[in-house]
Amino acid sequence: MKKTAANDTDDDIFPLTPNSKSSRHDLNSRPFDVDDSSGTINENARDTYLKILGELSTNSFLCAVQYLEAVRERCRMNYHAACWEISEFERGKALARSMHEDSKRDFSKAEQEVQHLMEMFHQRLSLSRRGASASSCPTEVRDSIRTSIRRTDAVLGILNDAKEMCSVDSWYVLP
Repeated sequence: MKKTAANDTDDDIFPLTPNSKSSRHDLNSRPFDVDDSSGTINENARDTYLKILGELSTNSFLCAVQYLEAVRERCRMNYHAACWEISEFERGKALARSMHEDSKRDFSKAEQEVQHLMEMFHQRLSLSRRGASASSCPTEVRDSIRTSIRRTDAVLGILNDAKEMCSVDSWYVLP
């Protein structure tokens, strides 16, 4: 049979794919085990490939080599992409752990600052009470102190809520 560009006889020469015109052939009749992960080809498969390659024209042989190179390169790229996905995942976990530690440190620092401010406020309040009785303080000063206490209580409430949320979220802490 004479091969032409419009002829589909090369479909019988190249390896079968699920979408090829020759896919109606029994795929189990191939001379190698598809599930074999050793990376080697048995003697029967090797002889079959050599026979097929011997029957190819020079152009078809070159196309077959280029095809197999493309298959190999795609497999190599898939392997490297999978390696990068693992690396990305591990690096993401490391970033999450680092950010968690940063947040924990920032929270602890803020809690210490609030505690220090509360001590200063308490000392200042104690000094002002010693110097003057509550009845002699002008109304504006008393209102200002009450407002400061309410604000401090609000800040402490927020911090305590954040502290509780942090302890609730501690189940998410990565090892």
